[in-house]
Amino acid sequence: MGDVTPTEVDVELTAHALQVEGTPPSPREGHSMVVLDSYRVLVFGGGCSSPSFGPLQFNDLFLLDLKESKWSAVQSKGVPPSARTGHSALLLGDNRVIVFGGLSMLEGYKNDVWILDTKEWEWSQPEVATIPPCPRDKHSACVVGSKLYVFGGFGPADDKNCGICENEGASSSGDSENEEYGSEEDFGQAMSFTWFNDLHVLHATTMTWQKIETCGERPTPRAAHSAFIDISVGHLNGNLCHKMVTFGGRGPTGRTNDLFFLNLQTLEWNKAYPVVDLSQSISSANGFCKVSDPPASRSFHVMVSVGTNSQLAVSFGGVGADG
Repeated sequence: MGDVTPTEVDVELTAHALQVEGTPPSPREGHSMVVLDSYRVLVFGGGCSSPSFGPLQFNDLFLLDLKESKWSAVQSKGVPPSARTGHSALLLGDNRVIVFGGLSMLEGYKNDVWILDTKEWEWSQPEVATIPPCPRDKHSACVVGSKLYVFGGFGPADDKNCGICENEGASSSGDSENEEYGSEEDFGQAMSFTWFNDLHVLHATTMTWQKIETCGERPTPRAAHSAFIDISVGHLNGNLCHKMVTFGGRGPTGRTNDLFFLNLQTLEWNKAYPVVDLSQSISSANGFCKVSDPPASRSFHVMVSVGTNSQLAVSFGGVGADG
């Protein structure tokens, strides 16, 4: 996603169901999946609606070994995070998994930070010295080095124990897609909720939060969007350039299919606009491309970069405009 002219990409994608042995996780949604290495995937948390017991949430761990095609339950040490959905979990460079936020049926919206040591399978909750983001779920999170970038999400608008959240008046009395795990009545009649479009960085080496001020055409407040890191060579200086790419999600006006790029060096947002003529050269000064024939508006989808050069990203699934 550097200096490019949009072209049609001829890529063959295939999918097949894996025949997996062992003890799988129970059916769930709102969980996290973390790729630990070339063959191991970790699942944490999530929730489901049980016909017998009603809504349930989990804080268990399961490991999928792709070499052996086998699930196994992970018996962790220490005190784990509370059961939750809509959190984020990512792998740091030192083989630790960092978990942030989410929604707990017992404790409400969260903005806590947890660390899982994947060598010892031990949980710990680090002491964070600075003011964290407002509690939220369905945000996006990306890791670059030792920095965790958190963008957007949905949560209480008037929490006093968090950083200031300026979200262009995107308030709401509730989010219908969260009602399965908690309603407005569960959190207090007077509480109002909001979609966020703020950006925060957790410096994992010092466990300090920093609210980031950005410029450019930033995304509108949203949740249940996707985000990933694109690494490309800067066309001006030849240095590696990290961009956070975000797509879709749901906000106060409904679901969207817009695409944004945040240059993590200049902290400038750029929006990709649709073009009709694919032969049209549209490289900009920041090296961002425009898009053609975007996917339909959606939330709760996934989008990942494919390959080592990050020239291709694949989006899959989600909830559409008609639910």
